[in-house]
Amino acid sequence: NTPPIHSLLDEYCFCLLCLDLSNHRGPFPNEMVQETKMIFSITGEGADKPPVGLFTINKTTGWLSVTKPLDRETKDKYVLQAHSIAADGEVKEGPMEIILCVIDQNDNMPIFTQNPFLGSFMTVTATDGDDPETDNADIRYSIISQDPPQPDPHMFAINSITGGIRVNSDGLDREVRVEIRIMNTEMMWNELIK
Repeated sequence: NTPPIHSLLDEYCFCLLCLDLSNHRGPFPNEMVQETKMIFSITGEGADKPPVGLFTINKTTGWLSVTKPLDRETKDKYVLQAHSIAADGEVKEGPMEIILCVIDQNDNMPIFTQNPFLGSFMTVTATDGDDPETDNADIRYSIISQDPPQPDPHMFAINSITGGIRVNSDGLDREVRVEIRIMNTEMMWNELIK
């Protein structure tokens, strides 16, 4: 029940304790814990497999540490095996699997997929490297300028969610080239700008 690690350099300790009470009939309470000095190690991606050294464990305390920032766009999950042996070399338990899921950070701006967009009726699109299941990748579109502004400065309209562009008023002349500038923003970035 360890909470998610929100900081890239947080440390967490995972403790395991196994007691066999089946051969003890009392009296209770009964002090049964015998402290044994343990040596901890980890194996797996990010420990002893590439990228080697990303995760380390203190061999005497069992504290698991992250040595470098993690990026969900590079790798979103790491699976490690935690091992513990008694100081005398006796293996007390088999390895324990630790799954580390990297939480997405809003670190990617949306990028248009085509530049410039050409056509009479069209849809513009942008991509975003953030997790598509979060608000970090929720893109919105808007028209920021039209040149020339005649006959109507709002000749075109854009669907802010789909990027679909349509003619919004009368007076479009196929002989006149009209340039419109479109901006894409993320909902999260928009909230930060307000």
